[in-house]
Amino acid sequence: MPASANTVWECRSTATAGNVNGGGFVTGASGTDYSQQNAAQYALTGIASVGSGNTFLTASAAADMVGNFARVVSGTNFTVGWFEITSVSAGVSVTCATNAAAVSICTGVGASGVINIGGSLSLGSTFDDDVFEEFIGGNTCWVRSGNYTLGESISIASASATGTDPIFVKGYTSTRGDNPIVSGTSQPVIAMGAFSISLPTFWNINYISFTTTAAIGINMGTATTLFQVKCLNTSTTSGRTAIQVGLRSLLSSCEVVCQNGTAVLTANLGQTITGCYIHDSATGISIVFNSTFVTDCVVGSCSSIGISLGSNSAGNNRIFNTTINGSSLKLSTGINMPAAASPNNSFTNVTISRCAVGISKTSPTQNSNLDFNVNFFDNTADTSNYTKSNTALALNPNFVDILDLTGTIGTSTGSVLTDTAADFSLVEDNVDYLRVVSGTGVTTGIYLITSHTATTLTVNNALGTSSAGNIVYVVPTGHNYAIGLNLRGKGTPSTFGSDTINYAYIGGVSVNTNISAAGGAFTFLG
Repeated sequence: MPASANTVWECRSTATAGNVNGGGFVTGASGTDYSQQNAAQYALTGIASVGSGNTFLTASAAADMVGNFARVVSGTNFTVGWFEITSVSAGVSVTCATNAAAVSICTGVGASGVINIGGSLSLGSTFDDDVFEEFIGGNTCWVRSGNYTLGESISIASASATGTDPIFVKGYTSTRGDNPIVSGTSQPVIAMGAFSISLPTFWNINYISFTTTAAIGINMGTATTLFQVKCLNTSTTSGRTAIQVGLRSLLSSCEVVCQNGTAVLTANLGQTITGCYIHDSATGISIVFNSTFVTDCVVGSCSSIGISLGSNSAGNNRIFNTTINGSSLKLSTGINMPAAASPNNSFTNVTISRCAVGISKTSPTQNSNLDFNVNFFDNTADTSNYTKSNTALALNPNFVDILDLTGTIGTSTGSVLTDTAADFSLVEDNVDYLRVVSGTGVTTGIYLITSHTATTLTVNNALGTSSAGNIVYVVPTGHNYAIGLNLRGKGTPSTFGSDTINYAYIGGVSVNTNISAAGGAFTFLG
């Protein structure tokens, strides 16, 4: 049989490298949990067996091994992988369950076995995918705060999780369950590089940050959940995606950025995106198919489109309590509906500000859409081929702390932009982004700022060399999208008995001014 449903796994960046430890323990087992330490408790060598099956011989066999996982590293007729220890004959032998592929630990007479018992997983090896293939419904994997680098893509084939027995992968700082939120600095960070993660049904990831350059960084399967996850796609290649949301899946209280592509792509039906901060991407949210629900989100500082309702007969989508904000340069479209797309969508309690066009349709005769209490402010044009409803507002949202730093005379060398007339004292490293709009010799796009001085910005990708002194750029700072008092108590009463637009908090921002970003779930996703 595979691992027990009560198995709890542990990953630590300080663990013995190469995923060579046991990494798991079965809750309630009679042995001692040795998974929550950096090194194996038992590092066995020269191990033998009398034949095929699930028992190997060792004079080190001890009762405290029961419930731990044995990691077979190598050996003649030994199966490399992870095996749950189910019983022990002290001083004689250890008996295991079969692995996730229903294969025994020994395929014949074993010799020269190298087996580790206890110790946490490390990630960063060509066994990364193998680790996750061991999980079954009911398992939890805890990932301790630290910096990890994937050694391969993780594309999990297992479908053993269910709605009643999902699989959880959870980050923590120092104590399991301390739940480090994305606005802090203590989440574990997994650097994926060009690798990606593809989840099967009923998997859930919580409290972990990811960086990626893959075509699709995280591909959510059916009925999966990401909660308090941060994902940054830093690729310089256009058209990439940070997170693709699967059928009937939930993206909740997450921060998502794709510097030159789409932060969140919904490629199926029935997804929910709620309480998220999606920003500094070419496109914030791209809804390709039908029946996506976007609520209590902030979509900020995207260079092309805030929310795109796609051309694949996408319809019956609902955008509710959400702020879409461009920049002081007003270059993007708030909500875009291309040709032959998007019948019967609705927009309720939405603020669209500082965009080139607030809501754009390809033609005025294109499919029906409904809006209620949409607030348009400081857009070059509020609509294109779209007629506002009689509940539309035009009030300054007075965001608590949103400030754009702009310039037109910048130069660049390598990954450094210089503007002698600038004052970058308000910039926050690894929080704020530089958007290069134009300039001779510079590569336009969005860049994460990694360090700064009063007149220079160092970013995470090469800018190119531009000495002409004509780089046009903008740096959005602040990020506190809590609304001002003037929008509270405004708008048309809802048919559900609330007295103002702010019963549901227009723009996805809580009335509590101590809360910024979306839905009152967090205070600033940076």
